[in-house]
Amino acid sequence: MLTNAEGTLIGAFLECMLYGAYIITMIDALQCLLRSSDSGGWKMPTGIRLTSLVVSLALFLNCSSNLAFGLIAVVQQHIFNEIKRASYWINIARVRSTLYTPFMDIRS
Repeated sequence: MLTNAEGTLIGAFLECMLYGAYIITMIDALQCLLRSSDSGGWKMPTGIRLTSLVVSLALFLNCSSNLAFGLIAVVQQHIFNEIKRASYWINIARVRSTLYTPFMDIRS
């Protein structure tokens, strides 16, 4: 049976590994949105679907900030042995960041 500390560290490690796959997917999505398939060059500004680009970048920033806040919390809790209360700013920021994701998915 895993302890709480071991489970948290394993979860943070797996989240970082999956974030690497997400970065590769995001780069591919940006290429599809910004590059022309005909000539291989950049699309004209009028040919870019701006809504899709903005939503993609917003989701990427949401995921990146959630990962960063999570790693900060893990480092503070397990390496520096700082126990924070439930209303600490990192915990609040992670919850708000996670709540925005479904609404951005619906919009796209």
